[in-house]
Amino acid sequence: MGLVVSVSPFRPAPAWVRGVPFGEGDLDPESQLENFRPKSPYPHALPEDPLEAARLAGAPASQIRQAEELAARGLHTKAERHAVCGVYGSRCDCSDTDCRFRGFRRFRCKNRYCLACGRLAYNALFKKYLGLKPVADKLAGRRGVLIAKIDFTTVNLGRMPTGGEVRIFNACIKRFWRKLQRARGFSGADYGLLYCDEFGPVESSGDSGDGTNLHAHGVYVRPVLPHPWFGKGQKLSDMWKAACKGTVFEGSFIISLKDAGGFSRGLGHAFKYAGKFLSKDPARLADLELAFHGVRRAHTLGAFYNALPKDKPGQKECGPSCPECGSALNEGDSLLPICVLQREGRRDLDEARHAARLARVLNAPPGRED
Repeated sequence: MGLVVSVSPFRPAPAWVRGVPFGEGDLDPESQLENFRPKSPYPHALPEDPLEAARLAGAPASQIRQAEELAARGLHTKAERHAVCGVYGSRCDCSDTDCRFRGFRRFRCKNRYCLACGRLAYNALFKKYLGLKPVADKLAGRRGVLIAKIDFTTVNLGRMPTGGEVRIFNACIKRFWRKLQRARGFSGADYGLLYCDEFGPVESSGDSGDGTNLHAHGVYVRPVLPHPWFGKGQKLSDMWKAACKGTVFEGSFIISLKDAGGFSRGLGHAFKYAGKFLSKDPARLADLELAFHGVRRAHTLGAFYNALPKDKPGQKECGPSCPECGSALNEGDSLLPICVLQREGRRDLDEARHAARLARVLNAPPGRED
């Protein structure tokens, strides 16, 4: 995806053409940036050739390769975002003229299987769905209700399922739950279910470790189910088998429930792989990105459905604040290489926030926690 460059025969090619990183060679960074103008006039638009720009900006080879793997699978927009993730950013200055904070905010691709953004996505998911705890506590306060970890397992197709097949899997879970409700005679208001779709790890040997076995981990606040219903060939297993009949997952029968020891622990079980990647292979991560492209991973049923607290008016409009004085930050519209922003003497906003939090904790009076 290199740029087509016309170079005058009367002078040497500029540094960016020769593959020299930004800020080195015979041109200053700002001159080099002219060759990677944004592809659109909109704020925070990506460079015209994101992969080549990312290479010159010092992106790790593994990051570039994953972007190429995403592009090879037709995920071009995600590929472009991933290429410049963390190596491009925007200026952000404190709006208080008495404060001298000058920083930068790293651009993030927000792809689910980006090694940097995956952990951020996990933290956001956990924090978001922890908002269901009051609903879970209310359900658990009833007599005969327990909080359990639940797993749904499918037969291995021997290949990565498509996004459409992941949707079929989610439909099977909903079908199973309708069967369970009828069998036990309870309504959607009597239980809460939250689950997340996952794939298993890739192992060096054995068919079961090829990483294509689609399954789901969840937390279930539930009325107690009869003990004889559990196990292979028992009622729950038969219900799951019937729910998958007639689909690509026909023959699936394994379903398990275990005591969670509380909603927060069950929530951690539901999102156990969302922020912990079992592989760092760019091709594997691109396969996972493709399987979940356009598909929701986190799902809620019963009393948990549409029960998350609503955002307060104006809450989403609040921008980042200065880590030093708390005033609003003025953010620039242009994305620039991080090395250029650092040469301007700017500080990483995330690192500055972390340092400010640490300083508050260390300077807090005894017995106080921030």
